[in-house]
Amino acid sequence: MTAVATGFASTAQTPFTWYPALFLAAKDQTTYLATAADVASAHGDSTLATRAEKYGTAGASLAEGIYKGTNTAKLTVARLLIDDGDATNLAWRTAFLASATDQAGAACATHTDTEKVCTVLLGAGFAASAAYEACTTPAVAAAATTPTPAGAVALATAGAAAAALAALF
Repeated sequence: MTAVATGFASTAQTPFTWYPALFLAAKDQTTYLATAADVASAHGDSTLATRAEKYGTAGASLAEGIYKGTNTAKLTVARLLIDDGDATNLAWRTAFLASATDQAGAACATHTDTEKVCTVLLGAGFAASAAYEACTTPAVAAAATTPTPAGAVALATAGAAAAALAALF
């Protein structure tokens, strides 16, 4: 039995709930990564913590998975489970398998080289700030930001990624 299968067998996995504030933080990262030469979590003064802080307060856990390639949304999640790019502590995979993790936000876009870039955030106890607590649907969350043509494409792709996440669970 694989480590991932063993992890699923030994935890009471709570279904993920799409969380708009996490989507918005993921969308910020994905929008940047769509034109970046290097796909990394931190760039300039932007980190997972600062992006999340813009939309609320992190709870017990918050993890970010980033993927760039040609996979579908479903295969992106599978790829992050297999190799989340964090050889030291497997933070995203650990968060994915944790029974307390119940929030998710995902955004995908097309990179300038035509590959896909996706950011998937997983959280437990993330609380949206007052400005974003009314964002309960993708349409409301999208209206809370200033849309651009790239943002509309990113939102449509993010909706597909969110549907793919939901289909997995």
